[in-house]
Parts: sequence; C-alpha cells; structure tokens
Amino acid sequence: MSLADFVTERKKEATMTVLNRESGRPLYRLLTDLFEDAITIQESTTEAETLADAVLVEKRDADGGFALSPFETIRDELLLVNADIYVTGMRRLEEIDTPDVLTHLDEIPFTVRGRPADPKEKLLLIEMSRHIEAMAWQAGEGRLHAGFQYLSRLNDERGTQRVYDRLGNGTDVDTHVYGVPDARPALSGLKTHGVDDPEIRQSWFVVYQSNQQPHEAAALVAVKDEPHTWSGFWTYDSAQVAAIEEYLGQRHA
Repeated sequence: MSLADFVTERKKEATMTVLNRESGRPLYRLLTDLFEDAITIQESTTEAETLADAVLVEKRDADGGFALSPFETIRDELLLVNADIYVTGMRRLEEIDTPDVLTHLDEIPFTVRGRPADPKEKLLLIEMSRHIEAMAWQAGEGRLHAGFQYLSRLNDERGTQRVYDRLGNGTDVDTHVYGVPDARPALSGLKTHGVDDPEIRQSWFVVYQSNQQPHEAAALVAVKDEPHTWSGFWTYDSAQVAAIEEYLGQRHA
C-alpha cells in the first residue's frame, strides 16, 4: 500500500457547466485551463434568470448530486488569486471560503501542474489544503496530518508558518507535520515527523479527523508523477480519511 494507491483508486467523473455565461472569454479560459484535465467543462443557456453566470457541477453517478456557485465566487476565490497571498499569509484561515462547486469535486481524480509549468494550477492544491486546515481550526479539536515534502517549508513560507502556529498553539487540534528533516520547524505545539523517504518527498497531503464528530473529516492526497506535475484527489468520506490516517501512522509516524 502507498499514498499513490489511494489516488489511483479514484474512478468517479463529473461535468462542470457554465450557465448563461456573462464573464469574459479570458476568465472562462482560466476556468477550463484549471479543470480540463480532470472533468468535462461546457457551456449552456437556460431561461432561469437566477442562473446567470452560474457554474454547475454534476457527478456522473446515481447518487452524486450537484453543486452550484456564482462564477464571480470562483473568480474571486481561485481564478484571479495569486498563490503568494497564501505563502505570505495575506489570506487568513477565517477568510477561506471555498466555492461549493470545488468542494463537490471530492472523489474526482485530478492532475495539476505547478511552477514553473503553470503556477496557477498549483493553486488548486493550496486552496484545498487551506480549506481542510480551516475545517480543523474552526472545529478547534481533532487530528491533523500534513505533508510538506521538506520541513524547511514551515520556516520559509510565512503564511504556512502562521497557519500551523495557530493550529498548534491556538487550538486543541493534535497537529502532525511530515517532511524530510532538512530543517527544524521554528514552531511549538506540533508533532514533527522528520522522514527521509521518497514517498514523503513526492507527496502532498492534508488529513483531518474530528474527535467529537466522527463524520467531520476530510483529506487531500496528491503525489508527484513527474517534475511539477501532481495527481490526486480530496475526500470527505470518514472511512477513507481513517484509512489514510492509519497508513500515515503505520508507515511514517
């Protein structure tokens, strides 16, 4: 078993439809560039005035359901955001407002490209990481496991450092961080796992499980397939989250 095995198990598919698009072609292009490797994206028109410039996500299975978000929400939260606002800490945990259409893409496998190939696509990983970290912070309890490839990132990225300082010292969340031990994190309140292992160097994960609400759980897992390319998924299935947490505890804790 490996973290990559959790990723390759994903088989679900989804369709994203922009209804009555009013946003300009450049914004629509940004949207398609971000998701076209993972899902089908299309446009459609409808007579419902309340669905002007809305984005609909539907899963292609019997009980997959759907989610709807205004295009402007996706624009402001994701498409026109620079990843540096997370790295520098300009966007705080309480300001994270992940669009419903994004959270509804759980269990859908995705591929993103990071720097230098396409810095915008890596923002998807950052957004979902912050989404799960914000869940843990809002709950104020439970267990969080996060992989950084290299522990030095907790020192080098001011925004990430602030998030984990708040989790480790401002909540009762049992916070575990993993990475190659190239530096000692300058933070207290964390359980640090220095792991010099190829899997840790090639993985990105954030895993949260509430102690008080067993079904309050989420996980993002991504593995690097080649330089600057990540394949992964996110899930809110508590059984899947428990399995990932158990794997991390047995293999890397």
